[in-house]
Amino acid sequence: MKTYNNPEAIPAIAPLMGPESVVLTLQNGVDNGEQLSAVYGIRRVMAGVVYIESKIKEPGVIAQAGPLCRVVFGEMDEQDSPRGHRLEEAFRQAGIEAVFTTALRKELWSKLVFIASMSGVACLARTPIGEWMEFGPTRDIFVRAMREVEQVARALGIPLEPDIVPRTLEITYRFRKEALSSMQVDLLQGRRLEVGALSGAVSRFGKQAGVPTPIHDTIAAVLSLADEQAKRRLGATAQATST
Repeated sequence: MKTYNNPEAIPAIAPLMGPESVVLTLQNGVDNGEQLSAVYGIRRVMAGVVYIESKIKEPGVIAQAGPLCRVVFGEMDEQDSPRGHRLEEAFRQAGIEAVFTTALRKELWSKLVFIASMSGVACLARTPIGEWMEFGPTRDIFVRAMREVEQVARALGIPLEPDIVPRTLEITYRFRKEALSSMQVDLLQGRRLEVGALSGAVSRFGKQAGVPTPIHDTIAAVLSLADEQAKRRLGATAQATST
């Protein structure tokens, strides 16, 4: 489920929440857990990241498109817990590489360094990752965008690894050259975009921390327009269908 659906989806799951129920969100972005906790309380929410290349095969069916499938998750208060270890083991028994961490914020922001920057540049370039990674100017924008996220995270006290940017750049080189980011696919197909949870979040947290984020500000502004246009189209289509 995309993050722009959170306002409707979070209250909608209330009938499914029993006394011992826990929601684990693996959505892109760094504050989905807080959104859930505001409704259900911190003890009923866990958050994390997932690293996987996938695609929508058909409505309701998501197909894994590559060998990578890794989940890192933790408690909202970053404490150790028996349920965290039980869930970690359940993932592993299902054949999914999983890590229960007590450094949740570090993991969330480490992924944001990559996903916000890569998705934003990919959407602006509108070419496969191999092309814009091999073209110096767009690769440079990608690196500068990652640096912006890193600077915001450090200003907020997130202990990212010292080599987070060069290491992420090296990992990005290993992607299939023809690969597209999921947000890029959404853009090309006229769907709504998760820009608010990605570059929009970097821009928002940057303002809070007093850290300039000109690249992500630009990405957020341009893609927010595309998202608004898609939202209007989808609304018009839904209205036409209902009549």
